[in-house]
Amino acid sequence: TEIHMVPATILSRCQRFDFGTISINDIVSAMKRILASENISVDDDALEYVAYLGNGSMRDSLSILDRCIAFKNGAVSYSDVVEILGTLDNAYLYKFASLVADNDTKNLLLEFDKCAAEGKSFENFAADMLNAYREMLRYLSIGSNEGTNTKRLEMIRNTAEKFTKEKLVRCIYLLTDLISDLRYSTNAR
Repeated sequence: TEIHMVPATILSRCQRFDFGTISINDIVSAMKRILASENISVDDDALEYVAYLGNGSMRDSLSILDRCIAFKNGAVSYSDVVEILGTLDNAYLYKFASLVADNDTKNLLLEFDKCAAEGKSFENFAADMLNAYREMLRYLSIGSNEGTNTKRLEMIRNTAEKFTKEKLVRCIYLLTDLISDLRYSTNAR
């Protein structure tokens, strides 16, 4: 898969296809077509979240969607996707980040305890928080987040405005280190 590792004699005898990522909007519209042909109902917010989790990969997005449909009889909502996948709700992530911006240690610890009590993975928590901080930094840097729905973009904007770019970068570095440290920790909490 690493093209620089393939010898030139092999490359000269092969066709080469370089795949790029697909936009969230394109993934959502493809999933809508598939769901319509199968008579399956999934909320738009849920589809956008699944496409976001697919990280630009149609195959990964469809696999995630398939898992959600398999666990749910009837219409699939955003909250169903969050529950089935064990991820954290966007509102929770940006509320947590807002508490960080406000230096509200007491409520931060209470919210973290709530997350732990729900059995959420600490690795997933750190990764989701890292993505939230990256989205906020992107918003502060360029003023938009392509493919983000209006509700989520409002959460990003409201929270990002409480931070400086420097503080966001610091949080990103700290979370990156935390994710690395969690792999070897005997007490993740």
